[in-house]
Amino acid sequence: MDYHDARLEFVEFSVAAGRLVERIRRFKPDVVMTFGGDGGLNTHADHMMASMLTTAAFHWAWQAKRYPEAGDPHKAKRLYYITANFPIPDRPPPMMMPWTVTLDIRSVRDRKTEAFRQHVSQAPLMERTKGFFAKYGAEEFYALVAETEPRAARQSTDLFEGLS
Repeated sequence: MDYHDARLEFVEFSVAAGRLVERIRRFKPDVVMTFGGDGGLNTHADHMMASMLTTAAFHWAWQAKRYPEAGDPHKAKRLYYITANFPIPDRPPPMMMPWTVTLDIRSVRDRKTEAFRQHVSQAPLMERTKGFFAKYGAEEFYALVAETEPRAARQSTDLFEGLS
């Protein structure tokens, strides 16, 4: 989307959420992922707002009365927040939530690192934390925060487990 870095907290919430509702309805995902309300490992305000906007859009996308001009309602089956098992040094530590999914990302780790390097705004952080991510970056952690069927939380290694 076309929002400027470090400015997301100043957008009109309902307009920005509506843009996400339109995308959810258009792409019809089974799973939606975003940061937790803590803003992720770097506690960035944009990440906090992305969490709030995405969470609202996840819930509103299936409600016909919300944004009727944004397409036919779609109910994604799960909402996850990314979390972690370590804080970044020299940053305020986030309030990390317990995870329900652990993904082994070793097979795609180099591609993910290269993708981060393509973002100019991430370069200083990547350089400062590369040793830390070399140590901890083989796994990613997600917290299941909403699902279409009520159930007790349980550990998993698959974001799509049980979905057809």
